[in-house]
Amino acid sequence: MRFLLTLLFVFTIGPCAVAGAAGQSRTIVENEPGKCAASRARDVYLSGYLPVDGVKPVTTATFRGAANSVHSITNWKGHAVLLNVWVTWCPPCVKELPALNRLKVALRDRGIDIVVVNEDLTSSAAVAAFLAKVDATALSPYWDPGRSFMKAARIASLPTTLLIDSHGHEIAAVLQDADWDDPGIMRFIASCLSGEPQSSSSGIKTSGSP
Repeated sequence: MRFLLTLLFVFTIGPCAVAGAAGQSRTIVENEPGKCAASRARDVYLSGYLPVDGVKPVTTATFRGAANSVHSITNWKGHAVLLNVWVTWCPPCVKELPALNRLKVALRDRGIDIVVVNEDLTSSAAVAAFLAKVDATALSPYWDPGRSFMKAARIASLPTTLLIDSHGHEIAAVLQDADWDDPGIMRFIASCLSGEPQSSSSGIKTSGSP
């Protein structure tokens, strides 16, 4: 039954909203400047990457955190955010959680936070337990009652990750899973969201770094 519901989600609701979101974004041409250009994302094999054309404020719809606390992107004003939306029954979603955990650790001193919002569990305690199970305890346990945040952000394919600047504007979306702890992708995210130059000497330490 869960498999049938997944197929129904992907083939009915999903394509409509994904098509709508794509209409608000565009692929930046190869010679267009910009540290978040699609060509740079392709250089590090970040697939499903769609930069936003123009200014797009992220929804202020809320989601929940520890002790049923209420949060919105406005809580991160002044900090850039990579926000990932996921569910437990989606294998690509679960697969990338440990990598997102390592990305958070790598970027924690750069004014960039990694926020993951769950869409199928019903308490922060349940989310925290699942994150612990997949070795992602650096990630805070956020969840979205009634999928209100997901609907307001017009997200309908999972996983989806939003790149949000320090002013609360969505600058790009990634509409599939990614190897977030890949050194090249880490450098791209640091360059895109923090304004640091994209180079092999960015100072990002991965699991293989001294």
